[in-house]
Amino acid sequence: LSEKVVPDQNRMPFGMEIIFEGKKRFINTDQQSVINLMLNIYEGAIQQNIELVKTRDELRLLNERLESMVEERTHNLRDEVNRSEQIANRLEESELIFNKFMEYSPVYVFFKDAEIRSLKLSKNFEQMLGKPIKDLLGKTMDDLFPSELAKKMIEDDQRILQSGKSEIIEETLNERHYTTIKFPICIDEKPTYLAGFTIDITESKLAEEEIKQMNSQLNLANAQKDRFYSIIAHDLKSPFNLILGYLDLLTENIRTYDIEKTEKLLTIAKKTANNTFYLLEDLLIWTRSQSGKISYEPKKLNFIS
Repeated sequence: LSEKVVPDQNRMPFGMEIIFEGKKRFINTDQQSVINLMLNIYEGAIQQNIELVKTRDELRLLNERLESMVEERTHNLRDEVNRSEQIANRLEESELIFNKFMEYSPVYVFFKDAEIRSLKLSKNFEQMLGKPIKDLLGKTMDDLFPSELAKKMIEDDQRILQSGKSEIIEETLNERHYTTIKFPICIDEKPTYLAGFTIDITESKLAEEEIKQMNSQLNLANAQKDRFYSIIAHDLKSPFNLILGYLDLLTENIRTYDIEKTEKLLTIAKKTANNTFYLLEDLLIWTRSQSGKISYEPKKLNFIS
């Protein structure tokens, strides 16, 4: 239409009233120019409408993509929330298990930070140190233990954190003996915390000392026994030599000795043998008494005739 030309006879003065800057204005022109202007406006409106439709379609597609992304993200967030809840539940369960372990542990369990301050302590530390757990956490070793022991603890803990290796250390507190296994806990390959287990070995120490004393007494008893056996062997050797000597004389001179001399030698040999037998019997009774094999059987005796 914009290319059509209106015949000249139709070209006549023509006017349009427009509003520009808030004022009415009248434009004088011919009919063809007005038609061309209207056609241009129409074509511009159509093009703008096409672009609006295209933009609308693009916006619709974009909206669908956004809805899909929102739905997917919502689903992912829901999964993340579920996973977070599961992790939180597991952490809560682990914390409950850990707290119960710390409450009922028969050995002393502790965790310290890099500044050698107490972070977590098993409940039995209350009995050891005479204070509730809440008053023991966050404290230095100087706050919790005697100065000499605290100084040694700090030196040991710092050495273990620096070396990154575990150690077994024996300590004494209030006349009780303890053995402690200390080890570092590394975060990103850096020793960050110190943990350990402390066991009361007082009874074992006392038993060990008692065993040492018993061994000493046993060694002394064995030495006395050996000396005693040496004496007994000497005491038994003499009478047996005497008996053997008389028997040798009788054997060699049985045809030459008269009855009186033979009887005299046999009497001496018998007496010596009897004395030796009584000695051996006394030794047997003494041995049984030393091994606790003689039963106590008291009897009443009547000394009045």
